[in-house]
Amino acid sequence: MFIKLIYILFIATADFLLYSVLNKTGKVSPKLLWSFVVIFLLVLLLHTGLFNLAFLMSFGHFLLVIQFLVELIIFHMVGKYYIKRTQTSTRLSPEVANFSIKMASFIFLKGIYILLFIVQCIFIIANTN
Repeated sequence: MFIKLIYILFIATADFLLYSVLNKTGKVSPKLLWSFVVIFLLVLLLHTGLFNLAFLMSFGHFLLVIQFLVELIIFHMVGKYYIKRTQTSTRLSPEVANFSIKMASFIFLKGIYILLFIVQCIFIIANTN
């Protein structure tokens, strides 16, 4: 169970860094970001099977959890596109456009990170090692 907690902390850190970089919060220094990228690549290398460590997740299961990071990037880009299209739309009233922009900003730029983190945790906990 301890290794699963380490995986959850690792994924939480990855999600937070991705959120900070994509939303330009300024909370992450470039040095910290590059340090995490190096650690991420080392963890990815450990999961390829070169070192056959029994306590690690299988490579396929690890990639299943990691794929959500790519999906977060896709959701972010879709959200930015939707918000831009809504802002420039002439068919919506200003009240509807503002409400739609606020909802899309929350869902695509904040809420999805929480939802996908919960799903990642479920995949990590459900891993049978």
